[in-house]
Amino acid sequence: MTSQVLIVEDDYNTAQLFETILARAGIPSRMAADGNEAAALLKEFVPDLVLLDLGLPGMDGRQMIEFIQSDPRLKKTRIVIVSAYVDLIHEVRHYGADRYLTKPISPAALVLIVKELLNK
Repeated sequence: MTSQVLIVEDDYNTAQLFETILARAGIPSRMAADGNEAAALLKEFVPDLVLLDLGLPGMDGRQMIEFIQSDPRLKKTRIVIVSAYVDLIHEVRHYGADRYLTKPISPAALVLIVKELLNK
């Protein structure tokens, strides 16, 4: 079974960029424009990893992490925060995320971290 990533990002161009980077690495993904759309998608499928922006409209990134952690079906889903909020790097573990990438991201770093977490 192929691993799948859910990209939760309110900036369409950024979401498209992430999707393209992952597709070139052979990693399929789906996109959600905000936390509410992501929550609806998560009722349909269980991704192996979520790339999550923190500054989302509606259900924000922190609430999205709580949503993921509260669903037993998603207990093995890895979370990578992808945000421009550099000052939050030290709080990643507190939020319950596995990793944190700062924007703008390095495509190579994104692929490396996603593959590493998918292989755990």
